[in-house]
Amino acid sequence: MKQQTGTNTQDSFLESIESILNRRKFSTHRSIRKFLQSNNFCVNGMRITNSSHKVSLFKDSFTLNGSPFILEKDLYLILNKTKGFICTTKDNLFPTVYSLIDKKYFEKIPAHSTLHTIGRLDLDTEGLLLFTTNGDFSHRLLNPEFHVEKKYYIKLEKNVTAEEQSVYKQKCKEGIFIERENNQKGFRAGPALISFISENECYLTISEGKFHQVKRMIKALQNKVTYLKRVQFASLCLPQDLKPNEYRELTEEEILLLTKKSTSV
Repeated sequence: MKQQTGTNTQDSFLESIESILNRRKFSTHRSIRKFLQSNNFCVNGMRITNSSHKVSLFKDSFTLNGSPFILEKDLYLILNKTKGFICTTKDNLFPTVYSLIDKKYFEKIPAHSTLHTIGRLDLDTEGLLLFTTNGDFSHRLLNPEFHVEKKYYIKLEKNVTAEEQSVYKQKCKEGIFIERENNQKGFRAGPALISFISENECYLTISEGKFHQVKRMIKALQNKVTYLKRVQFASLCLPQDLKPNEYRELTEEEILLLTKKSTSV
């Protein structure tokens, strides 16, 4: 039987059938392969037996042995976080970002999934924060091997002259050594891009996400962060119409932006 080519278009968010089934009820490649070989699993009317076949949960339709087979979409949210909220599920001192999300979204979570943030923002850091139930998607965005960029708007305690700005840019480009902090080991940050708006305002783009990294990088430059806001994640910018502590579901187009590689750093 002819195999379905699927929704292999550039404007679709595609995942392998194995990844999708892994997040639901099948735990091993062997069990998924056996399932596909033993059943008439169809995508848009065409039988699929290859677990690496890529499909779109947004656009494709599925049947199993002739009956509709519902594969619920994973949940993807974007929040414009303000300071004062912590990125954990529970905390005795501060409200958590999860308290901002309507309970109806927790009811929409697919079986075997958990709503979680993709990375974290510190208590006093504002801006773009992502939530999802798709663990594979989180891994793709957070794994250092993929070098996904994050861009931050920063206000600095001390003004930086034009000459000093050149030094900042060169040091960020080369990679700044970050001193040990509390229980966190020292490390050399990867190449970063810093651009100045004024003498005490700048954007910093990094492709890592280590503990307090932005603040520690600025500290290593003999300055201090007084305000920090994440404004971009990969190629997705914080929507201008998203008010503080307001959130909404991501569109498929926005999800695709998160999978596109930037080339700033």
